[in-house]
Amino acid sequence: MRGKPAASALAESEENNMATTEAKEMIKKFVSANKEGLKQYFKSFTEAMHRRPCLVILQVGENKASESYIRGKVKDGEEMGVDMVVRRIPDTIPAHSLRREIYSCDDDPNVDAVMLQLPIPERMDVGILMDCINVAKDVDGFNSRSKCYPCTPLGIISFINALGVDTAGKNAVVIGRSDIVGKPMADMLLSKDCSVTVCHSKTPKEELERYIANADILVVAAGKRGLITKDMKFKPSAIVMDVGINVDEEGHLHGDCEPDLPVLFQSPVPGGVGLLTRLALFFNLQMLIQNRGKKNGK
Repeated sequence: MRGKPAASALAESEENNMATTEAKEMIKKFVSANKEGLKQYFKSFTEAMHRRPCLVILQVGENKASESYIRGKVKDGEEMGVDMVVRRIPDTIPAHSLRREIYSCDDDPNVDAVMLQLPIPERMDVGILMDCINVAKDVDGFNSRSKCYPCTPLGIISFINALGVDTAGKNAVVIGRSDIVGKPMADMLLSKDCSVTVCHSKTPKEELERYIANADILVVAAGKRGLITKDMKFKPSAIVMDVGINVDEEGHLHGDCEPDLPVLFQSPVPGGVGLLTRLALFFNLQMLIQNRGKKNGK
C-alpha cells in the first residue's frame, strides 16, 4: 500500500488547514497509486493461472444506492483486470435459495471472492447469510470468522498509514458502533496503539464534544448529517474521516460533518471514504488470493 504522495502532501499542509479540493486530490492520488499496484498483481495472477481473478457480487432486489455502489466497484475491478460478475436476484427469493446461490460461488474454483451487496430484504438474517460465505472468499469481511477486515475501516486505516501519522499513543474517537464500520474501526485503531473512545447515539452531547476536542483522529460514522459542526472545538492537527452518506431532497450527498472544519485534514463527501472503501475491496481480494496460494504451497 503506497503512501509517499499522501504523506508529503500532508507535510506541506501542516501550517494551514487543508481545503476540500486538496483533500479530495490527496485521496484520489492515493487510490490511483494503489490501483496501479493492484493492477500489476492481478496481471501476474492472470499470467500464472491463465484466467483473470473473479469477484462475484450478489445483489438481492433493486436499490438505487446499491446500483451506484456496484457500478463503482465494477468499474474499479475492470480497470485492474478483475472479472466482475454481478448476479441480480429478485427480492422474492427464499432465504434457503439465496444460501444455495452463495454455496454455488463457494464451490466454484474459478470464483476467487464473493460479496453479498447490502441491503437485503429485512425478512432475511444478514448474519446467517454472511456466515454462509466461505471465509476463503469473504472479500467484504462480514463473515464472523473472516480473515479480512471490513472495507471501510481497512480503507481508512490504509490511508492514515499513508499520511505517515505516528498513531502510537494518539487519541482516536470513533462515532458509531456498527459491526460494519464502528466496531472494526475501533479494533484497527487499537491495533495501531491508539487510545480509542467509541461514542454513539446514547453518548451525552457535552461528553461527545469533550472527546472530540481531545481527538487526534476522529472517525465519524453515525449517519446523521451535520452531527459535527465548525463551532465545536478541535485539535488543529486532527485528522477527520467522514464516513457519513446523507442524501438531501435534491439528491446531493452530505457527510456527518460540516465542510471545512478547523483541522489539519478532513475527508470530503463525496470523493473521500467511499473511494477508500472501494479500493479496500481489492486489497482484500489480493489478500484472499495470497492466502490461498500459501495454503496450496504456491
